[in-house]
Amino acid sequence: MVRLQLLVSVIVLVAVCNIEVRAYRRASAYPWIKALDEFRRNAACDLDLGLVMDNTKGNFNLIKDFAKELVGKFQISDDGTRVGAITFGHGAHIRLLFSDLKGKENNLQNVKEQINRWREGSPVYDNKTSISEALRVAKDFLFRTSSGMRSGQVEQVLVLFTNGKQDMGQVASTLRRIQELKNKGIKIIIVGIQKPDPIELLKLAGGIENMHYLNSEGRITSIATKIFQSVCSKA
Repeated sequence: MVRLQLLVSVIVLVAVCNIEVRAYRRASAYPWIKALDEFRRNAACDLDLGLVMDNTKGNFNLIKDFAKELVGKFQISDDGTRVGAITFGHGAHIRLLFSDLKGKENNLQNVKEQINRWREGSPVYDNKTSISEALRVAKDFLFRTSSGMRSGQVEQVLVLFTNGKQDMGQVASTLRRIQELKNKGIKIIIVGIQKPDPIELLKLAGGIENMHYLNSEGRITSIATKIFQSVCSKA
């Protein structure tokens, strides 16, 4: 009887291994299986996702395309992932609070339509933007329960799109703002646009694992996927 049970266990183990191998091969051969797996992961990954976007003339269309690709990785809804956004140049402006879209209106299509409406700002001739002010607005107005943030219920993630260049007088305040956001439990991810200052970018990110470079349309999908995987690693 013991030998029979052992034989059955071995047969079952081999069968399971064969099924897993075949499943892996099918996933490699059929893209829809990968898409189905990603859908499963998306459904299990609920966030308050804040986008802080440099909208100065020249890079904003690339940033918007990336933002739409990134939010498309998540299941957007009141109970799923909520999206908020701030744009900045010399100043900072709230474009979307977590609570602005509610019920049936809170879906991926409407979030993308919101992003499409935003226009690039005036050129910043010295190429230096007010990152510190944008982060202050994020901390004081976006990542608040009164703005739809679900503190203690889901994770909060802030993705900052920037060239990393700012006035020298703002560096200390920018780093302080980032630490304040981290103290609230918010994960910070930095996306460097075009040709960013790598030293400044590293200071903002706090480590290369939280830093990405976006210098062309061709990298949008791969970087968006990496960010999704990094924030949904528990899924």
